[in-house]
Amino acid sequence: MYGFADIRGDIELIDLMLKSMKIADMGKVLLSLGHIGIFRALSDAAHLDAGQSATLLALMQDKDTGSVEAQVKAWKLDGMWAKAFSLLPRLYGGREVLSDARGRLPDLSAVGGALDELQAVCDAFPDNEIHIDLSELRVDNYHTGLLYAAYAADFHDAVARGGRYDGLGGYFGRARPATGFSFDLRSFIGRLPAVERQPAVSVDAEDAEAAREAVEALREQGQCVVIDYGIGHNVSEELAGRLKRRTAFGRS
Repeated sequence: MYGFADIRGDIELIDLMLKSMKIADMGKVLLSLGHIGIFRALSDAAHLDAGQSATLLALMQDKDTGSVEAQVKAWKLDGMWAKAFSLLPRLYGGREVLSDARGRLPDLSAVGGALDELQAVCDAFPDNEIHIDLSELRVDNYHTGLLYAAYAADFHDAVARGGRYDGLGGYFGRARPATGFSFDLRSFIGRLPAVERQPAVSVDAEDAEAAREAVEALREQGQCVVIDYGIGHNVSEELAGRLKRRTAFGRS
């Protein structure tokens, strides 16, 4: 979704993602939420440079709490920021994490805004199981806000992942708000109902124009129709019958 920066856009896409998984009969789904904006707000406030931010991102992605604490200590960060970075990997769990974070993280407007967005998503899906992890940050460098993923019982990894990536379009000439998600289609293919394949209907290229309406009708019914440009077969028996009926009514 392009051009809409409000959290309602993210909620709409999460709803689409969850409904798609329901159609695919994925069973019980866990929605996992994070927000890169919290880490970036802390990083800016603590005046970390790009290299320091990248180092902490990698450590938090590995859930290496001890190394995070050792690293901020080695940098001799101000106590408030050192405490905040050390706290992030511990802020995970159910919906209650948000109230816990509000009481323990520094009072920054960007942090509060990110927590508000996470709360809005939680409120939009009151019946869904939700897991929140404020150190789930992804190290791809293009996400800018909300992060989410969907997990199903039969799969060891996320079936779908998404998030906000405002401004990414600037690399292609037009920067604007953007949010979206992707599916692992391999996870879906095995759960789709089996469809009996019918033999393809072959139409000689010379007959294709005359048979165009009949070809379209068959394809709309799910029949595979192949235009043969080299073998030289005549119109299949079924198509020939349709053409004959059309000719009888003066429509050929």
